This record gives sequence, structure tokens and C-alpha cells, in this order.
Amino acid sequence: MISKTFTFSYSYNQVDHRSFEVKQSKEQSVLLGGTYNYNFRPKPVEPFKKNDSIFRSKYWKLLKDFNFNYLPTNISVGSNYNRQYTEQKFRELNLPEGSIGVPTLYQRNFLFDWQYTINYNLTKSLRFNFSSTNNRTVKNYIDIFGNTDNTIGVWDGFFDIGDPNQHFQSLQLNYDIPFNKVPFLKFIRATYSYTGDFQWQKSSDLFLDIPILNEDGTTQSYNLGNSVQNAQTHRINSSLDMKTLYKYVGLIKRKKSKKIVPPGTNSKDTKSSSRDDRDKSFGKSGKDDNQQNKNSKKGVANQSGDTRSVTMEQSSQLLSQLEKNL
Repeated sequence: MISKTFTFSYSYNQVDHRSFEVKQSKEQSVLLGGTYNYNFRPKPVEPFKKNDSIFRSKYWKLLKDFNFNYLPTNISVGSNYNRQYTEQKFRELNLPEGSIGVPTLYQRNFLFDWQYTINYNLTKSLRFNFSSTNNRTVKNYIDIFGNTDNTIGVWDGFFDIGDPNQHFQSLQLNYDIPFNKVPFLKFIRATYSYTGDFQWQKSSDLFLDIPILNEDGTTQSYNLGNSVQNAQTHRINSSLDMKTLYKYVGLIKRKKSKKIVPPGTNSKDTKSSSRDDRDKSFGKSGKDDNQQNKNSKKGVANQSGDTRSVTMEQSSQLLSQLEKNL
């Protein structure tokens, strides 16, 4: 979603003061500023997102998820006019004749500054922020010869931006190292951060021409010039998810298997029913064994009776044959 905003601010304040010591005092302050902010619609380019024929393996996820944005995320530009003017006159009491009197005091502080900021998500994991600020002082009440014109008020030359006094730049970069794109490194989370600063400061007017006495007695003037300083910071924040690592290598705690109980029955009922089934099966098997023993005994008795009948017939036949022979 694209959004554009413009913010405008203005304020004016004046204080007049009189007392038994102060004949006239006037303080004026003016503040005028504006800021323009523009948010771009993100349009990431992912050339390999829909290509499943080449990057099928999960080890190619690092290349498959390649993306970039050709537009920045946000641009902001602003400027401010800040002017303060003070004029004060003390009462002239008991002054001797011929004195020059008490002069009127003037104090001016005319400032102008501007700044801009760029936020850019180059990729989903690479983001940087660049900001720049410039502070300027306006001295339109001093001519080229160093003389002050006290007729210059707070509104005179209002849009004069003056001369640069201080300049500051800052660059911040954050990068999410893509360990999560590699299967055996998913348990690592790491972010790299870089911060770079640059500062320029104008030298004081008192150090423009410093007289130095040489050994030969001559005098030479030196200009110390402006001052510059910079700094940079590198930082890596990382964390390890050991649970993900253990899961990848197969070190997972086994869960105990629970016995499935049909719905509507209690564990006590199942225990008693299983016990009854064992008793019934045992009783049935005992009855079957007794019946089998009885049948076996009957078979033995019948077999012994048959053998007895066979021997009596044989003996009767022998007796009949003996009678015939006699």
C-alpha cells in the first residue's frame, strides 16, 4: 500500500517585559517546519519461487527463496527554521553628565536544519537504514567585515539557510544469516548488524588565524581547520534451538503406548471381565478333561469285556472237539 503524508508546523511567541531596572525587553521565537513521508508498495522479485522442476531438494531452498526489492521501503525528508531574537534595554539612573549611557543588548540565534532518511529492505533478510542530518547557522546580521547590523530582526532574511555548521550521517545494516535454509543447520538463528557513523564539525572562528612565533623571530598564522570523526560497530547475535537439533538427529524421547479402552467401560470392569474369562476357560477345559478321562475308562472296560468273551468261546470249542474224539 502506497501512502504519502505531509506534515506542516508553525509557531510564534513574543514576550515583552518591563520593570524598575529594565526599560524594555522583548523576546521573539519562530519555529517553522515541514516533513514529507512516502511509503512504497513492496514488490519483491522471486525468480525461482514457482520453479519446482530444478529445486526439488530441500537443500536447494537457499537458492529457491532468492528474492530482492527494486524499490525502497520508505523515504522521509524534513526541514526546520528555528529563530530566536532577544532585545533588552536597562534604565539609565543617576548617570553623570557626558556619559554614553547603557547600550541596548542584542542576542540572535538563527538556525536552519534539514534531514532525510531512507529505509530499504533489499531482500527479506537484508535491511538497511541511511539517515543524514545537517545543521546550519544564519549570520545575516554580520557583514563581510565583521560588523553587526542591529537593525536585523527575526523576520529579516527569514528563508536564508546560512552556512553549514555540523553534518552527521549514519548507516545501519541488519542481515538474517540463512541457516534456516539448510536442513542440518535449522537449529541456528543468527543476525549480523553493522552500524557506521560519520560526523563533520566546522571549526570555530577563533581558530582561523592563530599567530605562531617562529625561531627566527617571524610570526606565522595557522588555521586549524574543521574536525572529522567516524566510527563503526559489528555485532552478531545468535541462538541455538537444541530441541530442533535433537529432532533432526533422531534423539526423541519415546512415549509409552497406552492400552485402548472401549468407550463406556471402566478399567475395573475390563480387569474383572478378563479374570472371569480366564476362570471360565479354565473350568471348561477342566470339564473337557474329566469327560475325556471317563470316555477313556469306558473304552478300556469294553475292551476287557470283549477279551473275556473271546476266551470262553475258545474254551467251549476245545471241549466239543475233545468229546467228538472220545
